[in-house]
Amino acid sequence: APYATASGVIAGLSGGCERIEIITSEADSLCAHRQRFQNMRAALEAARAGMKAAVGGAARSAPEAAPAAAAAPVPAPAPVTPAAAPVARQSARPEAPPEDAPPPWMDEAASFEPPPYEFPEEAEAREAVPAPAPAATQAAPVPAPVSAPAPAPAPAPVRAATPFKPEPVAILNWNGDWPALAAILPVRGVVQQLAQQSELVRVDTAQAVPIFHLRVGVLTLMTAGGSGEKLSAALSEHFGRPVRVEGEEGRVEHTANAVSIAEREARQKHTEELFERDPFVQKLVREFGAYIMPGSVKPA
Repeated sequence: APYATASGVIAGLSGGCERIEIITSEADSLCAHRQRFQNMRAALEAARAGMKAAVGGAARSAPEAAPAAAAAPVPAPAPVTPAAAPVARQSARPEAPPEDAPPPWMDEAASFEPPPYEFPEEAEAREAVPAPAPAATQAAPVPAPVSAPAPAPAPAPVRAATPFKPEPVAILNWNGDWPALAAILPVRGVVQQLAQQSELVRVDTAQAVPIFHLRVGVLTLMTAGGSGEKLSAALSEHFGRPVRVEGEEGRVEHTANAVSIAEREARQKHTEELFERDPFVQKLVREFGAYIMPGSVKPA
């Protein structure tokens, strides 16, 4: 039993020694950190003191140079760098605290708050006296007279569409309505486009073979792939006798295609009017602020 008690005491002493070594190591590390912090704070104070000295010297030299520049046209002397800056920097270095003093982060009474930093440009703008601006000797430029804008050219008059008046052709027993005839001819492709996009100018019946004089917007429709001959064959079959087609290029108005577009627009407008006059639609518009999206109404 005595040996066991002695072993326990020895183990306790060993553990206490280890804790003492740990505490000693932490104390050494803390002292090293404190010394580094003190060195950094001393360097910061020295830099701040030197900057204030430089800013003060620049601010004092600016008011002295301004009257000299205004009195004589000679160039102002270069500002002399104050020689007392290094001395001020050395005198502004704070004394290192004693080694046994506690670090500032552990001293509750110490409250270090660095003053707000002021940039040199801001100090010069605040302290420097602005030199009086020289009087303007040059006369202000006289603005050139602005010419009135040229009047815009008058728009060209829009040619009004002439009403379509078909001329009957007695020799063919036909009422002369070319758009209606072109829409029912059994042709396809380029021949169909030629028939529906052409306008009948006249029908020459002085010859043995009646000649249909057609006007097209693009003359290629008349010559592409023999479309003129194919249209002549379709007309000959329709009238039961030989017929010939000749073409010219120009502006067209009364064509089967134009009639189809006009009829489609008229149906669309009529359908939209009927839809807008519907009582249920009017109630939705009046009570719920509904509206009809353009192009959403299509004829049946």
